[in-house]
Amino acid sequence: MAVGVIEVADQSVAHTLSGRPDTSLTFSELNEAIDHVGSTYQQYTVLVTGTYYALTPVVQNDWRTSFYMPLFDAPAWWPLPAEAD
Repeated sequence: MAVGVIEVADQSVAHTLSGRPDTSLTFSELNEAIDHVGSTYQQYTVLVTGTYYALTPVVQNDWRTSFYMPLFDAPAWWPLPAEAD
């Protein structure tokens, strides 16, 4: 398992880490740790509930909907685009 991820997590959870971690992590190590946590979750879920869950990310809805409407109304001084006829 990714030892670096465990070191950073231990320091972060115990609040002994001030500033940036000394250990440099790679995406490969992080991915390995996530896969390990996922497989451990699957093993214990099957053991406790008898149900196997596939941990594959699935887009449940259109993720772009938050970009269709502005977050804030335009201020009165902001020029609005001309509407097409």
